[in-house]
Amino acid sequence: MIRIPLLLVLGVLLLATPIQAERPKPDVPPDVPTDFQVLFPDAPIQTEYTGDAKARFEKGLDCLKTGDPDAAVKELEEATKLQPKVIDGHRYLVIAYSLKLRLQRAVKEYNTIFEINPGLTNVPPTSTLSREENKQTANEFIEGLKKLLKDERRPNPMIHAILAWIYAEKGDLKASYNETLVAIKKLPSLGNDYLDVEAGDDYMGIGESAVSPLMMDLADAMRNNLSLAKQQANVILFSLTQGSISTELP
Repeated sequence: MIRIPLLLVLGVLLLATPIQAERPKPDVPPDVPTDFQVLFPDAPIQTEYTGDAKARFEKGLDCLKTGDPDAAVKELEEATKLQPKVIDGHRYLVIAYSLKLRLQRAVKEYNTIFEINPGLTNVPPTSTLSREENKQTANEFIEGLKKLLKDERRPNPMIHAILAWIYAEKGDLKASYNETLVAIKKLPSLGNDYLDVEAGDDYMGIGESAVSPLMMDLADAMRNNLSLAKQQANVILFSLTQGSISTELP
């Protein structure tokens, strides 16, 4: 009788047994490859619209791209009603409301965003500011607006309202939210529904009815005509200065 050493038997058994390698746990679930989840993998949020909500959301974005924030609001509001836990709809509602200077509604959307994800401070920029030329124009525009804020001779709360919008386009939610609150505090009429109330118009030389179209013109230029974007930014800065310090973009 042939005796096989015990160690040899054990070795054969080990070789014949498949080794289950431990898979590294991905930071982002493979079935949720979205920008929000990449930035905040532990956030318990819905990240994509589906069905009717998706159709309304996409239509809302199209309305924003064609320069119709009022129509965008209607579509985006429907999308958020159908799927309230998707942050994208609330984020673009902020932009639409900011363009119309309906800042109290923008605050409400921000509060919803922070309820869904309390730690969320930044999201990817809109497609408008994904272009390098627009990023540069937006950053220079922001610096021009900040320069105006330092001129204590002409404290204009509309500057904060414009900063709130451009920060929202950049995806800097916390900065946009803070500027929105400051604008309302300095000019309480901005807390009203802009479509119904224009109290405080022509404040310090440029009022609500003048600023909103200027912002929409700049948004349109950044989307469709890059050569006009910087020019339009300068138009806004010039309108805000009214003889104050020079803030024209280079």
